[in-house]
Amino acid sequence: MGIIVYMKNLKIILLITALFCGFYTSWAQKNYNTVLNDSIATDGFLYHTLTNIDNYNSLTDLYGVSKRDIIRLNPLIRRGFEIGLLIKLPSNENLVKLINNYQATKTDNRYIVKHQDTKFGISKQYGISTIDLEKMNPKLRMGLKEGDTIFVPALVKKNQLVEDEHFYIHQVVKGDTFYNLIKKYNLTKAELVLANPSLSDGLKLDSFLKIPKVKTDASPRSITVIDNVNRKNKNLDVLILLPFKAYNDSIPFDNVNTSSKLRNIVSDFYFGAEIALDSLSKQGIKIKAEVYDTDNNIDTINKIFKTHDFSQKDLVVGPLFTKNIELVNQKLANNSTYILSPFSILAKASPNGTTKIVQETPLQNEMIDKVVNYITSHYTNEKLIIVTDSLSNSKLLYTKVLNKFATNKAIHLSSIIVLKPVNNFIQRSYFQQHIQSASRGKNWVINLSLNGVVLADMINTLGVFPKDSYDISLFTITKSELFSNFDNYFLARLNFCFPSETYIDYQVEEVNAFEKKYFVRYNNLPSENAYKGFDMVYDAL
Repeated sequence: MGIIVYMKNLKIILLITALFCGFYTSWAQKNYNTVLNDSIATDGFLYHTLTNIDNYNSLTDLYGVSKRDIIRLNPLIRRGFEIGLLIKLPSNENLVKLINNYQATKTDNRYIVKHQDTKFGISKQYGISTIDLEKMNPKLRMGLKEGDTIFVPALVKKNQLVEDEHFYIHQVVKGDTFYNLIKKYNLTKAELVLANPSLSDGLKLDSFLKIPKVKTDASPRSITVIDNVNRKNKNLDVLILLPFKAYNDSIPFDNVNTSSKLRNIVSDFYFGAEIALDSLSKQGIKIKAEVYDTDNNIDTINKIFKTHDFSQKDLVVGPLFTKNIELVNQKLANNSTYILSPFSILAKASPNGTTKIVQETPLQNEMIDKVVNYITSHYTNEKLIIVTDSLSNSKLLYTKVLNKFATNKAIHLSSIIVLKPVNNFIQRSYFQQHIQSASRGKNWVINLSLNGVVLADMINTLGVFPKDSYDISLFTITKSELFSNFDNYFLARLNFCFPSETYIDYQVEEVNAFEKKYFVRYNNLPSENAYKGFDMVYDAL
């Protein structure tokens, strides 16, 4: 579990008045540079900082947007045009063309994130490391989101590809197929794709491929992580209970992104677990694994246990939902079987305390510890502000955080500033009163509010403080779905930080070995849930 940080690496686009003089009013022509020099265009939107000359008419004339769109994208503007407020505007056709023309003069291209894209896959496609990809796109530290636009290096042209002792260069022509290419060059499809990760999207006419002269290792070695355990003659009996054909395939896990489909999550997790079982078997462990479909249904689970004896199982992987785990926990209460809970949090113990539950999802207190310990280890008498609200869950979270600070003793509770909303609104003047300039020190802001209105108001208010004059870091304990409503640009301005239960280092040899093995077996790169399936099952066994 680690801290993910948004860096303030922002790309500024300066739009030139002369390009717009043919279709903007005289007011727009006169004030164009004044307004747009501080504007930022990214991801198909324009971000504009309000000035004392702005109003609905001026913004409509300048950007070609309607009043309705301005209000729709910026609900806070209903309270009035506040100087310094950063607002989001849709790009019109002319603006899009201008931005594209500007980007064409740069060495970087823009890439729209597709479904199932991974940072590893994109970085391989464009010949850079995932670290360099994140440097070009700081928002990727939060993960990929389908539809996002990111910067990537320009694709190499044929004269930039050099044939050497390892590769030929092949230009894709009409009629080329995977079958033809692998027959022509005596390769497997896996070898071809490993050399050209972009082929995971299919063959593209006129693109250039690297053809290995010497065969690559299309059957990666076994993944060995622990070498100091004597595995000879070890036997493990494993039961896997997953909802492969759940009655409702859009039910969210207790702590899983609700936009994910259950079937995809389950299959990816299982594929990763399958490779873990295979890897351990090759290391000398004899594993017997039984797999059952729970249908995410209590009756189905009861029927499975009624017709089978699982009393001698060493490990049960799943089920995925709390109510189902509780049932299995009861069924195995008199056994010493370990139950691996991949996503759900189960607080209850078994009746006699013999069943052992391995909980992979961290408890809220663990997340609090991570944030508080991180802040106190970097804190040097700067401003510390906590934003909360009157919701019962927010109050409980606030109490836990204060208790942790009190236990830590690195920061006096009397020095913590607490801001609470009145009628779902925190006056901007309150933040101005307490946020100090960068010359005086850093501002640590911890959001404990679970109220979406309060959260939106806070982020939009803090986001307009000039980034060169104020050093602000915004923390939260759990990155809930509420944060998906905000553009990454706002979060980047605030150095948004949160604790994460997962971290994948794509530079590690074992990770690369797993990805290759996964691709060869399933003809796709692993998702985050596939990594979880491998890690959790491997470690548990």
